[in-house]
Amino acid sequence: MRLRRLSTLTAATLLAPALIALPAHGEPAPTPVETTQEAAPLVDPADPKVGDGDYASDGDLVLAKTTTPDVAKSPDLEVLGATGRQAVDENLAVVGVTWDGAAPLAVQYRTEDAKGWSTWQGIDTDSDADVEVGGAAGRTRSGSDAIVLTGVKAVQARILGAAGDKPRNPSLSVIDPGQGEADANTGTSAGAAQAAASRPTIRTRAQWGANESIRRGSPSYGQVRGAIVHHTAGTNNYSPSQVPAILRGIYAFHVKDRGWGDIGYNFLVDKWGRVWEGRYGGTDRALIGAQASGFNSVTMGISVMGDYRHVQPSSAAIDAVTRTIAWKASVHGFDPRGRFSYRGGTYRNVSGHKDVGQTTCPGLIYGYLPSMATRAASLMRSSSVGHGGSGHSGGVAGPSVSPPAAGAVTASDAMMLGTTGRLYAVGPKGSNDITYARSIDTANWGNYGTIIATQDVTGDRLPDLLTLDRRNGRLHIRPGTTKGVTSARLVGSGFGGMSQILTPGDWNGNGYADLIAIRRSDGAMYLYPGKRGGGFSSGKRIGTAWNVYPHVAAVGDWSGDGKPDLLGVDAKGRAVLHLGDGKGGFVRGGKRPQGTVSGYARFVGMTGSGRVLAIRPNGSAAVLRPGRSGIAATNVSPTFRGLTVFPG
Repeated sequence: MRLRRLSTLTAATLLAPALIALPAHGEPAPTPVETTQEAAPLVDPADPKVGDGDYASDGDLVLAKTTTPDVAKSPDLEVLGATGRQAVDENLAVVGVTWDGAAPLAVQYRTEDAKGWSTWQGIDTDSDADVEVGGAAGRTRSGSDAIVLTGVKAVQARILGAAGDKPRNPSLSVIDPGQGEADANTGTSAGAAQAAASRPTIRTRAQWGANESIRRGSPSYGQVRGAIVHHTAGTNNYSPSQVPAILRGIYAFHVKDRGWGDIGYNFLVDKWGRVWEGRYGGTDRALIGAQASGFNSVTMGISVMGDYRHVQPSSAAIDAVTRTIAWKASVHGFDPRGRFSYRGGTYRNVSGHKDVGQTTCPGLIYGYLPSMATRAASLMRSSSVGHGGSGHSGGVAGPSVSPPAAGAVTASDAMMLGTTGRLYAVGPKGSNDITYARSIDTANWGNYGTIIATQDVTGDRLPDLLTLDRRNGRLHIRPGTTKGVTSARLVGSGFGGMSQILTPGDWNGNGYADLIAIRRSDGAMYLYPGKRGGGFSSGKRIGTAWNVYPHVAAVGDWSGDGKPDLLGVDAKGRAVLHLGDGKGGFVRGGKRPQGTVSGYARFVGMTGSGRVLAIRPNGSAAVLRPGRSGIAATNVSPTFRGLTVFPG
């Protein structure tokens, strides 16, 4: 079988389908909002404009060492630079400090309101040493987290470090996030409550007014082996309508001041439990962010908006983070309760930023992580592995499909492969939807040319997996278990000349799953009957000129006569149903035109369900099924961009 990439985009590692982020019902998809910013240099602390900002009390020095553990090694900590008083918009401003080089420095800031200046507050910092900035172009800068300010009229910032270790080109950025339609996003509903590991409602970048023109570079993709939980910084005193502006301010600081390609986090959650799309490139994909230096290519980052060092997070925010982790774990195949090994260390699959970096983040949220991991795993276990699908029902009712165990295959699966060789499966859900992808095996499957989900070949009532090595034409079986698949054994050779290989179930009625293959040279179709104990008998020709169909799918019983059928789709998208006779051949005169199904690049027969998964060149997909007058099609929301998808 000739395999096709579904997209020319860089393929995502560990990529799995998931609902495309759509605007919440009834809310606008606003136009981009422009942000503006001003820079103020941090000058020598002896400069008169600094005022008393050059004075650091013993408490301030302790704060610096607590907030930034790297500077705790310096016995002679002092103020190295500071700004003067910088006026800010009293309604809302986002500020942050950056500098060149990777020296460990502590940043502090204070704010002025009608009562005067506040005490100095600490803020987390990190260096520019992380090369995993996810598509950033050009030079990056070390800096603080973005600081959100509301209800104050001025700010002052300073840098502390070892005496004589003067920072290079330090600057305070004051960002005005602008105003626009996005700020009408005032509803505090987190979306309809969804059970189990279904995709939470995720508000899109368009809904917070992201100006896509400032993004730099292209999205990069890695793996998602776990989640890193963060909090942002600054005030917790923000309103629902201010959230889009806060997101724009953080975005502008990360791109224009830190030099990253995009906002650092994959997701952000506000205190009402609303989940917002962060970094551009697909919420369902293994998108590399810039949220945890050294770990961006193997984790996803989710940040609760606010400063939770001394304030407890809301239950709505914790619930939203938990559900998002459960969904991403189901998409990318990791256990929230488990651990992953990386760069010589072992880390919890649900970790806090402080677990992988020199930071206090995520504050008091850190204590919730164990219970969040346990609940996320529970949501995954209680899931039917499906999601609230799009579209409407129609046509014949689909069979009830029980959720398979993690790692197990079913007779109705469509198999798919990511670029790192990780194997996944999706199956039918009801009459017009599909399940979330689930991980089948942790091994590297990249050397196999074709991977075929099949019915029970070995006779143990558990579906098995067939693989074809295109280099030598050898066919192997991977017997299925209740938890996955076992080691391969050879069951045939000489299949390299076949253009399509199908698993139609019991085609000849002998009680064993059979194999059908179409020869590339002349379109001859051969049946390889299944036999007791696994394996197949010699091939018998049962048809000719099947090369008229670039796509042939084993669809199960479409005609309703209790016997499996095949669906052929020609180069013009014309579909014809070929009725099987249940004895190893076809019903004479049993060709039934089904109409035209053009615009698809791949047709995947999910044999045990009587459904076909049809995938377009851009990775979008639909479920096809027999309708009252031909084929009924219902779009499904998961996207298969960048995946190699095999027939089921």
